Amino acid sequence: MEQSQTNPYSNNLWETPIFNIFRHLTTGARKDHETERLRLFATISGHGIIKINGVRYPISRGSLSWIFPYHSTSLADAENLEVIEIAFPLRVLLQILDGPDQAQLHKMMFQNYFSPVITYPDAEQLEQLFCEALHESEVKDPLFETIVLANVTKIILLYLRQIYKEKPKFSTTTGWKALRYLHYYFNQPLNTAKVAQHFKITPEKLNQELKELTGKNLLQNLTQIRFNHARALMQATDLPIKTIASSVGFRSFPSFNRQFKLLYTQTPKDYHKQASKKAEPTLAFQVYIFMTENFKLNLSLAKLEKIFFTSKKNIEQALQATFQMSARELAIFIKISYAKSFIQTTPSSFSQISDLTGFNSVCSFNRAFLEEVGMTPSEYKKSLLGNES
Repeated sequence: MEQSQTNPYSNNLWETPIFNIFRHLTTGARKDHETERLRLFATISGHGIIKINGVRYPISRGSLSWIFPYHSTSLADAENLEVIEIAFPLRVLLQILDGPDQAQLHKMMFQNYFSPVITYPDAEQLEQLFCEALHESEVKDPLFETIVLANVTKIILLYLRQIYKEKPKFSTTTGWKALRYLHYYFNQPLNTAKVAQHFKITPEKLNQELKELTGKNLLQNLTQIRFNHARALMQATDLPIKTIASSVGFRSFPSFNRQFKLLYTQTPKDYHKQASKKAEPTLAFQVYIFMTENFKLNLSLAKLEKIFFTSKKNIEQALQATFQMSARELAIFIKISYAKSFIQTTPSSFSQISDLTGFNSVCSFNRAFLEEVGMTPSEYKKSLLGNES
């Protein structure tokens, strides 16, 4: 795919830019690259098919696509396709969702109304918002970052409003459910036979479906997920490499070292040294990574204080400044996000999900779920069944 314009801009508090904005021109087909960022795409002209987690979506002028890090995508049958892409980190989304309509926004975002591709009714308005963001990132006039953020905020809010109106039905393939399962249970002793049995599918069929989604079989996907988590921990913590290897699911440290070098052409020790020389992420980002990778643990301020060798006050101030959330609010947000996915993809009871996500009791889990989602776990599960009917 040709990138006719590339205009990233950086923020000195972050190792990578807040926003990356591109204009893409392509004809034919391509498989998408993996990314840890959220991405918005507006189709400006042409047409094609985008395949997201095994589901095919036609795109043409006015199509708005929202790609998450867990999405596996590929493009087919593209003819003179022109899109503008805006990529940004999760904290931008968290900031937008923490607005005046916070309760309604969270309900719209995390209930099962989400569709990765919609056709926006006003194609000119959509194109204008994306083109303005691209222009601002090129000229870099004073306050351009704030203007880009304002455009992205409006795009996301219009997106949520539209999908709430449409309320598309939730549908996934077994391969996609298995892929999500790997993301949640990556540190468990998994193998192809065990996961296939869980989803009542043959190992051969499971590998076939996963290859259609990602180009990799189950073990290759599992290894990649584990290494993604391991590298994140190397970048954000000073934990010993052997401890990191064990925490992400590797039972053999020599195997971890050997596979890491094969994938990244350097040893874990060299990677750790190299990562430590780069600009350190903010305290808030370090805490967020730790919470995401260790959502099953007790994520109290007292525990975070010991891990990051700083005061509770500093942690709270950093999280409020970056995410506009307290440590408790961010921990609940992350735990409940995982809990919702467990409800969607596993037959586990609410008591088991409560344990999996680190709550002290089912009562505290139910209370937190209602506070975050606006409905009880039971009501949420019923809403999923209603969407599938």
